[in-house]
Parts: sequence; structure tokens; C-alpha cells
Amino acid sequence: MILYLLYSYGEAITQSDIISISGMSKQTINSAVTKMENKGWLTRAERSGQKRSLNLIETGRKILDEVIGPFQELEETIFDDWTDEERRQFLDLNIRYRDALKSIVDKMPDKVMEHRTIQSLRICFALR
Repeated sequence: MILYLLYSYGEAITQSDIISISGMSKQTINSAVTKMENKGWLTRAERSGQKRSLNLIETGRKILDEVIGPFQELEETIFDDWTDEERRQFLDLNIRYRDALKSIVDKMPDKVMEHRTIQSLRICFALR
């Protein structure tokens, strides 16, 4: 998600922007960005006040160009065939799905939350 947003918005995006757009928690975004920074994909820099902009370095740009770029082109090909109403419905249903999933996961006992499949869902959908 973070790489996808970096590709879409360029380096003008901050961690706060990603949190707002994705609905993911601050901790989830910070952890993912730290991992990408440690892998040498990006750096964090002060932008304005306490907002930190994310700056891709060569390795990160290469990943975006090779992985995210073609994927986004495929998505655009699909969305180009849809009406504005169909796109809106798609986004609304995805938000509804995410919210329903979060509601169910939030009610699960901690013991269930330790299962690997549930942990994967939590990461994918930024749940609990």
C-alpha cells in the first residue's frame, strides 16, 4: 500500500498522508516505513513541522517501476472500462468490506488473533 501510494502521489506524500488515505494505524505505517528504510528503499525527511516526507532512493524507485507501475497500468485499463458510478460502487464496497472485517476481527478473542491467518488479515487490512 505504501509503495503504491508513493507511486501514485510521488515524493510529496508524508506518513500522515498515508495514514489518512489508507486508514491504517500510525504504528503499522511507521513499522512498514522503517522496514523499507532499513532495506534501503526510502528515506524520511522533514517537510513542514513534524510531517515527514518519504523520499525514494534508487532501489525504491526501481521496485516502483518494476512492480507497482505495471500493476497500476493494469488497474487503469480495468477502471477505464467502468463508468464513474461503477468505480464509486467498487470503492464503496471495498470500504464496507474492510469495515465489516475490522468489526469482526475486533470481537475475536486474543487467542484467535495469534493465528497466522488472522495476523495476515490484520496486516493486509490494518486491523486491530
